[in-house]
Amino acid sequence: PAGEYELQIELLDHGQAKAVFSLGTVRVAGRQRLFQAPAISSPVGARLGDRVTLIGYDLPEKRVRAGEALSLVLYWRAEQKMATSYTVFTHLIGENGKVWAQQDNVPVSGSYPTRGWLPGEIIVDPYELSLRDDAPAGRYSLDVGLYDGATGRRLSVVDATGERQPDDRVLLSETVEVMARAP
Repeated sequence: PAGEYELQIELLDHGQAKAVFSLGTVRVAGRQRLFQAPAISSPVGARLGDRVTLIGYDLPEKRVRAGEALSLVLYWRAEQKMATSYTVFTHLIGENGKVWAQQDNVPVSGSYPTRGWLPGEIIVDPYELSLRDDAPAGRYSLDVGLYDGATGRRLSVVDATGERQPDDRVLLSETVEVMARAP
């Protein structure tokens, strides 16, 4: 929680405290929390387990060249408190099913583990997917989801209509046009 805390150092001798020294105080600002969804260009409404809803995403550019980065912003809503720190996966998938760009990390560039989310909280989670240099021109799809980093097990996915999704992933509705790398 936000507040002021005393920072201390303790000297031990064979596990026994010998001396405690105060190093001063530290002010913890806390995290700004969002409970009302901002404007989202592409609503989704997919439930991941009973823990999280992917309420939508923004895909500012729908065209990218091989070797460049694609921006994607995911909007999550926590449905309950979580004891597990889940990892987000994002994949840019070519027509042949091959992954040509991928980013897996704890949400918000590793800075906001899911076990810190509060029920009803909206999390704005940006990504920059670096597309491989040798990606062929064509139409690509994006999929996202959450998994337990310790076990690799994905949270189950149910779309907005209540239908269970294959491979426990959310397939985003928009496609991306990949153009050949510039000479």
